Amino acid sequence: MDISPETLASWFLQSLSPDPHPRRAAEASLAAAADRPGFALALLQLVAAPAVDDQIRLAAAVHFKNHLRSHWAPSTAVAAEEAPSSAPSPPPIPAPEKEQIKSLLVSLMLAAPPRVQPQLSEALAVVSAHDFPQSWPSLLPELVASLRNAAAANDYRAVNGLLGAAASLFAKFRISFDNNALRLDLKYCLDGFAAPLLEVFLKTSRFIAANVAGPPETLRPLFESQRLCCEIFHSLNSIELPEFFEEHMREWMTEFLAYLGTAYSPAVESEGTLDALRASVCENLQLYMEKNEEEFKDYLNDFASTVWKLLMTPGFSPSRDQLTVTAIKFLTTVSTSVHHSLFSSPEVLQRICSSIVFPNIRLRDEDEELFEINYIEYIRRDIEGSDIDTRRRIACELLKGIALNYKEQVTALVSLQIQEMLKVYAANPGENWKEKDSAIYLVVALSPKAGSSSRYLVDVESFFTSVIVPELQEQDVNAAPMLKAGALKFFTVFRDQIPKQAVMTLLPHLARFLMSESNVVHSYAANCIEKLMLVKDRITVVGSNAVTLTPRYGALDINPFVPQLMTNLFSALQFSESQENPYIMKCIMRVLGVGNVNSEVAAHCISRLAFVLSEICKNPRNPTFNHYLFESIAALIGRSCENDQALIPVFEASLFPVLQKILVDDVTEFWPYAFQIFAQLVEMSKPPLSNSYMLLFHVLLSPESWKRQGNVPALVRLLQAYLQKVPNELKNEGRLHQVIQISMSLLPASKTEELGFYVLNTVVENLSFDIVGPYFRDIWSAIFTRLQSRRAVKFVNSLVIFMSLILVKHGPSILVDSVDALQKGLFMQILQPFWIPNLKLISGAIEMKLASVAATRLICESPVLLDPSSSELWGKMLDSIITLLAQPNEYKGEQENNEPDIHETLGYSAAFARLHYGGKKEEDPLKEIRDPKEFLVTSLSRLSARSPGSVWIRLIKLHYSSSVPLSIVQLSRNRRNCRQRIESKFLSWNVAQISICEGFLGFGASYYWQPTTAQIDRFLSSIHRLFPVGATDLRVASSFLVAALLFIFAPRPRHLKVHQSLGRCFISSNSHDLAIAELNKELESIFGEPPSSSALSSNASQVSHFTSPSSEDKPTSLTHVDGSGHAKMVDVSSKVESKRAAIASCRVLLGQKVFNLVASNQIAKGDVLTVAKISGINGAKQTGNLIPLCHNVGLTHVRVDLTLNEKDYSVEIEGEAATTGKTGVEMEAMTAVTIAGLTVYDMCKAASKDICITDVRLDLKTGDPIARVAHADRPLMETFRGELKIEEFRLALLKNSNEHNFFADRIFDLFDIKRNGVIEFGEFVRCLSIFHPNTEQRWQKKFLLHLGCMISRILDILSVKS
Repeated sequence: MDISPETLASWFLQSLSPDPHPRRAAEASLAAAADRPGFALALLQLVAAPAVDDQIRLAAAVHFKNHLRSHWAPSTAVAAEEAPSSAPSPPPIPAPEKEQIKSLLVSLMLAAPPRVQPQLSEALAVVSAHDFPQSWPSLLPELVASLRNAAAANDYRAVNGLLGAAASLFAKFRISFDNNALRLDLKYCLDGFAAPLLEVFLKTSRFIAANVAGPPETLRPLFESQRLCCEIFHSLNSIELPEFFEEHMREWMTEFLAYLGTAYSPAVESEGTLDALRASVCENLQLYMEKNEEEFKDYLNDFASTVWKLLMTPGFSPSRDQLTVTAIKFLTTVSTSVHHSLFSSPEVLQRICSSIVFPNIRLRDEDEELFEINYIEYIRRDIEGSDIDTRRRIACELLKGIALNYKEQVTALVSLQIQEMLKVYAANPGENWKEKDSAIYLVVALSPKAGSSSRYLVDVESFFTSVIVPELQEQDVNAAPMLKAGALKFFTVFRDQIPKQAVMTLLPHLARFLMSESNVVHSYAANCIEKLMLVKDRITVVGSNAVTLTPRYGALDINPFVPQLMTNLFSALQFSESQENPYIMKCIMRVLGVGNVNSEVAAHCISRLAFVLSEICKNPRNPTFNHYLFESIAALIGRSCENDQALIPVFEASLFPVLQKILVDDVTEFWPYAFQIFAQLVEMSKPPLSNSYMLLFHVLLSPESWKRQGNVPALVRLLQAYLQKVPNELKNEGRLHQVIQISMSLLPASKTEELGFYVLNTVVENLSFDIVGPYFRDIWSAIFTRLQSRRAVKFVNSLVIFMSLILVKHGPSILVDSVDALQKGLFMQILQPFWIPNLKLISGAIEMKLASVAATRLICESPVLLDPSSSELWGKMLDSIITLLAQPNEYKGEQENNEPDIHETLGYSAAFARLHYGGKKEEDPLKEIRDPKEFLVTSLSRLSARSPGSVWIRLIKLHYSSSVPLSIVQLSRNRRNCRQRIESKFLSWNVAQISICEGFLGFGASYYWQPTTAQIDRFLSSIHRLFPVGATDLRVASSFLVAALLFIFAPRPRHLKVHQSLGRCFISSNSHDLAIAELNKELESIFGEPPSSSALSSNASQVSHFTSPSSEDKPTSLTHVDGSGHAKMVDVSSKVESKRAAIASCRVLLGQKVFNLVASNQIAKGDVLTVAKISGINGAKQTGNLIPLCHNVGLTHVRVDLTLNEKDYSVEIEGEAATTGKTGVEMEAMTAVTIAGLTVYDMCKAASKDICITDVRLDLKTGDPIARVAHADRPLMETFRGELKIEEFRLALLKNSNEHNFFADRIFDLFDIKRNGVIEFGEFVRCLSIFHPNTEQRWQKKFLLHLGCMISRILDILSVKS
């Protein structure tokens, strides 16, 4: 490299300068040189130069380490950060240079100064993460040889350096996912390093034993060496217990016990290195308790008693807190294990609580110091859940662990301690305030989690009234600040249990605490107020089981306090170190988002917020605070300007100067926020817009504005606001052309393609076809060009939504013609492979409605699909519409009235930070259509009336189409001939006959239609499955279908007659009265006289139903809900044990890029299919823990198979579970495939965000009295995959059925086409599952007799009997 060491040294010296100008220039020079060959080697040589100043060497070492991270394996580094595919990767370090670095790194690390050595050790770990051991086989032998040489020379500086490097090298075994490759690496490391490690460890132990009374200077490096050995011990034992360590466990445990139990001189004890070693030993003990409990149990008693004694011994070293935490963690693990009896005696429990738990819960001087000096860290530990490694928190965790087995004893001890603490406080509140603080902390820390059945330690309301309220009502907000903070924390934690009236009484007092001089206290007060705004009550909707989560405190509750709250909150921002306090700003945001502010308060608030914004623009440093600041502005605009348009000029006057300053001064962190605020103001304003807005519109359309990727979502949001507010402006000065070009520039990138569609959707929604029509050719060209290279689900779904919007706005003809204008017949080429399959995958209430309505109009109005040649596509589209509409509604049973918790952002990044309060309100483009399901039925009925017979013929063709998923019959060689004969038969029917058939579609839809269910899906499925196609006796066929529909749809037995009032359903039939009479006659001849109404009502619970094979045998109520509506687990004790099995499946759509990576095993996280298989098996075994009301089932067999499908670039997952027991294992099978699918997603997500898990379903459930099948067209048993031989089928049925009746004979007639013939097994299941073996009704036999006759007629028509 042509850069001299002197130049490099000068750059690093300047990079340390406090002056920003030379510092930035030096950083730029280093960045420019980073991509040149030889740069890494030059850095390493500078680090090794002893004549260079240590500060420069340290800076160079840090830069060298970071340079290796980005340039050693650039593609891996980019993938690890999940950067967009468009981000350029830095050039890799050349191979010869890499080899030189690896040859020098270990020796230079050993010779480096103490401050530099750790950096080079981390650099070695960076290189080894990529190259070790395969591409760096010499590393481990070099480390071992150097370690033995250093140990022999008693050079513990070198020993510790080498052990530190080894610890970094082996750390991956702690954090990496277990797989075969990792285990091979572990075996290599164990074979080479386990024995030398033990040698050094034992030699150092002997050295320490000989110098127990030695000075700290002598023992410090020895203890540090042992600590590093313990770190390596932990890494090498993290996956499983290696054979070497099991064989030498006594040597290790003997020395571990000695370090925990030996007392050293006070100087050594207080120095800190010894306690750090003991903490590492405790970590290893906990590891062995968790993973190797059986092998470790012989040592457990000695270690538990030694750790007890150690914790009861006072210590004051800097590492004492770390030791205390790790030691208590170990005891906590023991307390939750099978060895919890160590804590069973009352004396032990008393000693643990009095000597370990309660002393560690009390505040210490260090806590008070942190409270005063570093309030941010104090809050982070205390209320943000990051205090797991603090004495207070871990002591409470130990109590919880012991309470799992000794709950009553622990509760009694803690309750007595709380009472004692409060008594001590009452005796002298001024001196003993820490006792009350500890009592409050115990109650808060040991409170049960939400949803837990555990009871509280105290009566919350009583404790709140007697202990907390006096602190909150004290007039001096600055007295005993730590106690006040504890009281406020209690209020926050138990906010759900505090009655509303009590909260409203205390709200003015909370506002007073905003003026406390303590940063912690006014932060806790703000946090408490903000969390109160989020409290929701569960309210059951009258007349249903639906539950809504309704805010407890609304605008009417908050409004009287808003002026005081806002005044005090803005005053709190003026306290020292709270100028950018995120808790205060979040509280401001929440108050403005919930309450209603009058014009005067709104004007004051916007001026203060604008001032705060102008100040932080000078040096943006707190992204969390800044996000809440912009959310506050957005909330104020949304709540105030919407109610009072006169406030808009006031807001513009306050905000425009600072927003313009953000753009002019290039405060890039705030650009996305500024554009969202501008979008809000545009939406609030009435046209015509002022010149300021139109100037911004001009800037918005400039290509330069769109070059920063992080701004694009906000710019799209602003552009949408302009398009909706002033669409006519697009006709001027070529603006529409600029908008179209912007959208087309967004489509080619996967990260912005969805935004491109947002722009196009807005254009289509707001402009007439006359204006936008000329641009369609360019739009389609750009979209379909992109579609050729990217067929990801997200992109195709966006395309379907876009095409749907065009259709509903401008009609099917315009959509079809505009696409075909690009290439003749192109629309149909897009329809089949993209629109139809992806229609089922649309999500979102508005999107689903739009897509289903558009597709319905397409099949009912478009001449292209109504053409007879398109019947198959018509049926496929109908199938997709039904599948889409049959999905669960957006309503999930618990609805939230939105006031969401807005989580803090973690920092500025390229990711877009959306403002919740500034979000665009989603508008329904089809407000006139109430229900898309009803729209489908109505549209099909109109089509039937307009063209009698067309709907039914299309359904029949769909039924017999081999390529359609709903097809159920495989007619082998005679398929084509039979289909032609069926179609010709229908063509010979008269209009009245076809109209009656179509009337059943109207009958099912009109009489049984309920918008909240999927009856239309069941109805059409029953047509495909049950209707005897081509039956010569229409009455028999019709009556059978009606009977089936009655039992499929009816929630309870209904009167079987077809009433005269339903005659209107039989479209275009002039003789419907006669048809109805014939149908009633046929029903009575089959089922007997219908029961009376009284009999129906009295015997409703006893009447069994014939069910469709696509549905479960459903009881009249939910099995997992008791009589009062509460959840319960089903009691299966009365069931008989039987062999039960289930098969489930799902697909993971990867896309071509990820599919190729998985197929070639190039995913960075490892072997995807193997890991997913293991995860699926583990998931099946954990089903009872994951799904609350599932029984714990002892599985006898679990199988998970993953297969790559190149046709659609997917992973097909099939899972099977089996048991012998009283309940089925379908949930275990479905959990297995779901967990396996999630694992595939997790391992591949860095390569793509478009992966989709779909088609999770149950394929087979066996072992119940009635075999039910979710998807009978799938292979149902391993032994019956594909076609089933007749003899095998006959034997299987006779073996498993006690029914030898006419039904079974007729089933054999159907399948016994030839003695050696074959039939699709799914067809048998469909016929068989209609028959309910427990039905005792007198019409059962006649029904079966009729079914047999129907089967015979099918055989006659198809002419396929032998």
